Amino acid sequence: PKTANKLEFRGMLEDEWRKRDSQPLTETENKILDNYFIERYNKGKKTDFLNLSLPETEEELRKKLGISNENKIICMFCHVAWDLAFDLTETFFENANDWFDTTFKIMSEKKNVNWIVRVHPGEKGSGSLYTLDEYIKENYKEIPEHIKILWSDSVINSYGLYRLIDAGITLFGTTGAELPLLGKNVISGGKSYFSNKGFTLDPKSKEDYRKILMNIDTVEPLNNDQIDTARRYAYSY
Repeated sequence: PKTANKLEFRGMLEDEWRKRDSQPLTETENKILDNYFIERYNKGKKTDFLNLSLPETEEELRKKLGISNENKIICMFCHVAWDLAFDLTETFFENANDWFDTTFKIMSEKKNVNWIVRVHPGEKGSGSLYTLDEYIKENYKEIPEHIKILWSDSVINSYGLYRLIDAGITLFGTTGAELPLLGKNVISGGKSYFSNKGFTLDPKSKEDYRKILMNIDTVEPLNNDQIDTARRYAYSY
């Protein structure tokens, strides 16, 4: 070819996505998607993440996390750092630690939101030489009361978190394709495979990222059209 082909490690090429987006899911496709989602988080049959418990109720999670107010709940879904190094996602952060530090600073300032940091469960069993658990403990001796840390050994099921929270934050995690299925917003820290499809919040810079997070308590849930778009993408992805 005259120009280099574009590599897509996941997601879809834009032309293929436009074709898929123009076609509603069939009844069979909807059932396949729903069954996959249920099995992924309730039966533990999948091997791409750790399933150590069944999803808990909102009441159970609020009690476990010590959240008693009615402020919005936003969760940062972190990545295994060495896994992140192999991803080609475009981002306006220098690295995973820069993303974490920037986000944690915003969390600390924004006190009228309940923030959750979910350290990736894969950190515990992946053989990482230096984990995000260690990074946080070394660099953040005091954690503000309105920020809750779920360490890599937490057995809390992510689907339970999905139902509890109002929005999620990720760079390129599967959360970006899953959380919108429940009508929840996802804020991306870069140009990920799920970005700019119509169902996520997509900042263009660090300044834009900060502005979105500082106003996250005013963001409305996804509407039905956005959820339908997210379902078409999740099924195809």
